[in-house]
Amino acid sequence: MYSIFGWISAGILGILLLPFILLRLNKYIFKTKSKAFFNSIIVLRRLHKPLGVLFLAAALYHGYLILGRITLHTGTVLYSILILTAVFGGGYYRTKNSNFLKLHRLFAASALVMFLVHFFYPYAFS
Repeated sequence: MYSIFGWISAGILGILLLPFILLRLNKYIFKTKSKAFFNSIIVLRRLHKPLGVLFLAAALYHGYLILGRITLHTGTVLYSILILTAVFGGGYYRTKNSNFLKLHRLFAASALVMFLVHFFYPYAFS
């Protein structure tokens, strides 16, 4: 059961990162002005906040199923980074202060790196 929630979390993380990645690819490689492309970005942005909450819940449950307690683990560090990413994203959403957006993106990139560490070396801190 824990692996199902792990894969759900990984899939949600991919969807959460997709708008940023697609816009960067479009800016530097594709350079499309297709209305369908930008409409799909709009749909992904609308899903971003609810999927973020779902991601936090699925990741927390995944960790609880595996460990049953809070301990120093790559997943715990990843979850802490995810909480900070959500806090900075919420700060940007409420204030439109660009510093929050920069921090949100920085911590999202950190979360991606930590996810890869967690995926390939889950017990690196043990």
